Amino acid sequence: MSAHLNQPQANDLIGLARARFGDLSAAETTLLAAARMGGFALCGPRGNLSDPANDPAKASEWGTERTIRASLIRWLCVEQTARNRVDPNGIRASGAKVLGKLDLSNVTVPFGLTLAGCRLMEDAYLISTSLADLDLRASWVRCLIADRMSVKGGVFLSGGFRAEGEVRFPASQIGIDLSCENSFFTNPSKVALNAGGMNVKGNVFFRQDFQVEGELHLSGAQIGSNLECDGATLKNAVGLESSGSGIALNADRVIVGGYVFLRNGFSAEGEVKLLNAEIGGSLECQGALLKNPSREGAPGSGTALIADGIRVKGNILLTNGFRAEGEVRLRGANIGGVLNCENGTFTNPSKMALDADRIQVAGYVFLRNGFTAEGEVKLLNAEIGSNLECDNAKFKNPPQDGVSGSGRALYADRVKVAGYVFLRNGFSAEGEVNLLNAQIGSDLDCSKGTFDNPEQAKPQGAGIALCMDGASIQGSVFLGEEFKAEGEVRVSGAQIGGQIACVNSRIRAGLIAQATTAAGALFWTKILEPGDTKLDLVNTHVDALVDDRQSWPDGQKLRIDGLVYERFSGSDTPKSARARLDWLSRQKDFAPQPYGQVAKVLRDNGDDAGARRVLSEMERLRRKHEYASRNRFVRFWASTWCCSESRHRVWLPSSEIALVAGRTNRPRDGSLRGRICCR
Repeated sequence: MSAHLNQPQANDLIGLARARFGDLSAAETTLLAAARMGGFALCGPRGNLSDPANDPAKASEWGTERTIRASLIRWLCVEQTARNRVDPNGIRASGAKVLGKLDLSNVTVPFGLTLAGCRLMEDAYLISTSLADLDLRASWVRCLIADRMSVKGGVFLSGGFRAEGEVRFPASQIGIDLSCENSFFTNPSKVALNAGGMNVKGNVFFRQDFQVEGELHLSGAQIGSNLECDGATLKNAVGLESSGSGIALNADRVIVGGYVFLRNGFSAEGEVKLLNAEIGGSLECQGALLKNPSREGAPGSGTALIADGIRVKGNILLTNGFRAEGEVRLRGANIGGVLNCENGTFTNPSKMALDADRIQVAGYVFLRNGFTAEGEVKLLNAEIGSNLECDNAKFKNPPQDGVSGSGRALYADRVKVAGYVFLRNGFSAEGEVNLLNAQIGSDLDCSKGTFDNPEQAKPQGAGIALCMDGASIQGSVFLGEEFKAEGEVRVSGAQIGGQIACVNSRIRAGLIAQATTAAGALFWTKILEPGDTKLDLVNTHVDALVDDRQSWPDGQKLRIDGLVYERFSGSDTPKSARARLDWLSRQKDFAPQPYGQVAKVLRDNGDDAGARRVLSEMERLRRKHEYASRNRFVRFWASTWCCSESRHRVWLPSSEIALVAGRTNRPRDGSLRGRICCR
């Protein structure tokens, strides 16, 4: 054990200490000499902190020669005659066991304090303390209470630092960095590290095997540069009988000038909170694992990440193997770049998996390339400055009887997307995809997408696979190239600037597009299994109709009353009156308008004979329809006024008397009346 110093030069400080404390241990003498000359007091057998002989876990085996009294350290910091003899390098020691409570509260210390690889046997208090720097790397402490501490330089709780009790830095001021790399904080079910309201001018490093058992509290903290938590492990999962909050990281209202990194192996058991946080760079969570699944009887469970109202000037990246067990909430978030969830997994079965209600994203939203959600994904009232891309993504939240949160896979009512919406190329959804009243600046492309929400007796609400009712789409709607829908596809009341293309599609329940307007054509060709499909185009306006006979619905599953189009287009589209009469005959109910529309298009195309044939068939069917309607009317009133017990008389026009079963007699006065008798 040696300080490697000129001992006579330190005798004045050692003499003062002996006069004050009596006999000194070897470690204390070394510390005093080092403090006087600006050296480092090596109190262990070797200077290497990684040497097993210097492991603070084995401090109970250290002899008295390695002990330093906490009161001696305080004396060096407080007593002016002693403090004036301390070199500006400050107090620096390693491998010592510090006995007693270290209390430097309300003390202004003009130099730094370094206790590396030491074991503090009792709590340390640095409340309102002013220091040049604080270095406790590789040391073990109990509680460290440093409320409102001010450090001009950095604070180092790293390199194997361990705290077995709460560490407190609320409202502290740190001039450079707070470094907690490769450290361990344990205070199970309570707050392990409290840095609420802390102000750090530089970086905060909670990385490289940083571990916490208990809550990491950063609420209201201000960080001038980055908050880096790469590879960190936070554990504060709520238990059924635990008094803990279940919050792993509380960073509500944190202000970070640079980036926030929760990535590269970062894991949290318990809720991660970033409510109303402000981040000057990006929030990056690549490869992170957030676990806080819903547990019955555990009210603090169910939310993995809650970042409502967060403001991020850069991007939010939940990518490259990111996993969340429990809800991820980004309600009202404001993102200056992109929201990227590629290859992310969001799991919260039958509940909310990703809630981005009212989110504002200046760039893209990527839920694609391996994105998986088990539970509802919500983009209600979201505003997206570029594209919403969900290619090769899986959304799973099928209806379950008696489960209120089930049934909607993607809920994007009133979403505003400045660019494209891609639900294609391997996209699949179990449960309803809802784009009600959406505003899309370009195309909605669902090519090669699979939408599965078939109609069932139970639960109620099933049966709509894709809903775009009331949507405003500046481009086209593509439902082709092996597009598959088990359930209705609804586009009623939509305004579409381009075409509606259903080519080589399977839509089992049918396409419902009532009162829709499309500036382009409606393509209905190469439909797979058209016998299972209904097509409802009531009061819809399109530029042209492109279809083929093989795709026409069977069994009166066609509704086209009010359908308006300018022409039949396409090389395979039937254009003859005979073919179109076959098409018209497939209507569920007779209506004259579709016949008049076909006749108009045929006449505009120069086929006057075909137009007359269609109009003739329309008149024949109209008379037949009127005849059947009048017959039903007469039978109804006949059955109403006749009974089996007495004779009743009903006077009808003579032209209708013959339609009624029973005896009729012409009155003697010759009037056009008759008597209907029934028993």
